[in-house]
Amino acid sequence: MTVPPPPRLPRLALVACTWVLAWACGPAGAPAGPGSLDAAAGAADAAVSDQAGADSAAQQDPAPLADAATAIGPDAVPDAAGADTAAAAGADTTAADAPTAEVAIAAAATPAAPYLATGKLTEVSDLLEGPWPINPGDKAKSEPPSSGTAIEDLDGDGLLDIVAHDAVGEVRLYRSLAGQPWKWNKEVVLPGYPDPRTVALYAEPDGPPVVLTAGARVAYSAYDKKKGAWIESGVARGLQVPINVAVQTAAPHDVDEDGLLDIVATIFTCNDASKPLVFVAQGNGNFAEQGVQLGLGYTGSLWNTLHTDVDGDGHPDLLAMSETCPPQNGNAYFHNRGHPSQGLRYEQQKLPPIFNAPSPMGGSPMGAAVADFDGNGQLDLFLTMIGLRDARLGGTDLGKLSPALLQKFAGDCNQLLLRQPDGKLVNTAPQAGLTAALSSTGLSMVAWTALPVDLDVDGHLDLLVTHAYDFAAFLLSDEGAAHPVFYRNLGNGKFADLSQQIGLPAPHIGRHAALADLDNDGDLDLFLGGQAAAPRLYRNDVATGGHHLSVRLHGTASNPFGLGARLQLKTTARTLVAEATIHAAPHGMAGPLVHFAWPAGEEPQSLTVIWPTGYSQKLVAGNWPIDGKPLDVAEPALFTLSSRWLPATANATSVVKARTFDPYGKPLAAPQASIELAPGDAGTFTGPTVCDNVECTRTYQPPVGVTGEAALVVTVAGKPWAVRPRVRYVAQGKP
Repeated sequence: MTVPPPPRLPRLALVACTWVLAWACGPAGAPAGPGSLDAAAGAADAAVSDQAGADSAAQQDPAPLADAATAIGPDAVPDAAGADTAAAAGADTTAADAPTAEVAIAAAATPAAPYLATGKLTEVSDLLEGPWPINPGDKAKSEPPSSGTAIEDLDGDGLLDIVAHDAVGEVRLYRSLAGQPWKWNKEVVLPGYPDPRTVALYAEPDGPPVVLTAGARVAYSAYDKKKGAWIESGVARGLQVPINVAVQTAAPHDVDEDGLLDIVATIFTCNDASKPLVFVAQGNGNFAEQGVQLGLGYTGSLWNTLHTDVDGDGHPDLLAMSETCPPQNGNAYFHNRGHPSQGLRYEQQKLPPIFNAPSPMGGSPMGAAVADFDGNGQLDLFLTMIGLRDARLGGTDLGKLSPALLQKFAGDCNQLLLRQPDGKLVNTAPQAGLTAALSSTGLSMVAWTALPVDLDVDGHLDLLVTHAYDFAAFLLSDEGAAHPVFYRNLGNGKFADLSQQIGLPAPHIGRHAALADLDNDGDLDLFLGGQAAAPRLYRNDVATGGHHLSVRLHGTASNPFGLGARLQLKTTARTLVAEATIHAAPHGMAGPLVHFAWPAGEEPQSLTVIWPTGYSQKLVAGNWPIDGKPLDVAEPALFTLSSRWLPATANATSVVKARTFDPYGKPLAAPQASIELAPGDAGTFTGPTVCDNVECTRTYQPPVGVTGEAALVVTVAGKPWAVRPRVRYVAQGKP
């Protein structure tokens, strides 16, 4: 696969771009002025040089800024019970609430990487059949939502399709024409859906792709080939939500690690109805809301969730991002305890500087992305924030902010949390120039979606960030000419705004963005959602000489999308790492593909996938579709169940098979495999407990006349897989 300019940065922003005032906006505020890409690169290099001088001067300041972003790691996270006790007593004294030392910048800065790309993103919005209805919002009630999209090959023709909602009342599908990139047939997936807020993708094992829509309810739409139509069945499947609430997101996650995708939805109402809804797949196509049972019961006005393995223990955790309106319980980090023999699966802990609940500190993240931004082989976080809106709306002059006031509003700026070699996270957004971008009128913009992408293919992940209204900004019409921003990673810890040079529109109000290779040429194209505006579509015509590889995972024991897997692509010069995850992009999601890019002169050597089960699979480079369609990677069938849902009768059984494979997917005969019940679960097995051959088969029978579930522990060569399939059984006469 391969795959009229706005004014220059105003003086108040230039003043605020020194190290001492880095909390306000950083060096990458407004779009750069006109000029070639090479000239832009030179300007970026000069900016880095100027910044280094400012850094040097700032280091002599007798009272440097304190950094509210604390270094964190497993040793710095207090236990949940202690955190709750301190909060209840009003004596919360965690590191997030107290100033700490500013993160130091190396004296000898790495030279900025030269920008070797040519070409731009080319707008092709007219290829999307219109017209798009526009929701203008209501100044007396609320700001308009943004349109959004979810992109995936829904019909298996080798080209990606575009599912988009219009933020008014319709979800439509642009189905690609086989062999004809940039041509689609439009069909309606979900008509007459009031106020759609987001779309996402879902998949059952061996089932058809499903479109999830959130807004007035969670809709579950699957294409019925016999009927030739999309059939919606959310309520019938158990996706029940409270009446008259705003469901902001509905995203797939395997929250109970049983190999089935569940659905986590967020509610934003600014009252006690605000909470996450955790719909757990039951194995029969239906769902049950089990947030409280899992430990994910939480009251907070949530915008988004991110499922990622924060502490690297092989079990994905959940980060919940909250808005600063009642109930103000803050952003929450839910640590996945794995498979506890007793107690809840998830426990709430503090994760400074952002996820500090139950303390309402740390700002309002609108979106989040997880990626290796500094190339050290460890995954980092980037969180989009409201920015300095609170300071500005309070009448504060951004050109006269003192260090103390800048520190006060630091939690409202974007956060780049880089993972250090010892596992701790440190916020480096002020030094990197990522704290808050400015509009063309010099006002800080509200950031929404953040997407990591190596757009210039120099081996360093860049950032694409959208900006749009929140309610206060919309109410006061004070956003100015807001626009999306392309932050180029200079490779030395700093980023430079090359938005205009790369072809991004200025202005464009839109919260959502998605990147996907729509024409199988390897590079990633761009869909921009519109807020009170039509969405926009861009073809990637950036030429770099580098190469691309997209990877589509097919889980068997793991969930169908392989969400939670860690991937390592080794080239002759570097190792690129990524996590298969759904970045927390408001109002939509990109497809569940993992994209790699590497510079010219390097050759791929191998790809290692560490599946959610813990199984490590290695592929040696060969006839891969470099710069072409995605590479499909299937997880070997580590175990299978004949049924995940049974009546609790004497003759009801499920045949369970476990198999052994080497890292290259070749069956092994020697290692032992076993299948057992998780501690405390009920039922009986027939067949050998331990097998020494290539396949181990046991038959599970549930207890008779009761309702419950049993987790099955599959162990190979003494190592239990992290994914534990579940058999759910129900007594006759009960649902």
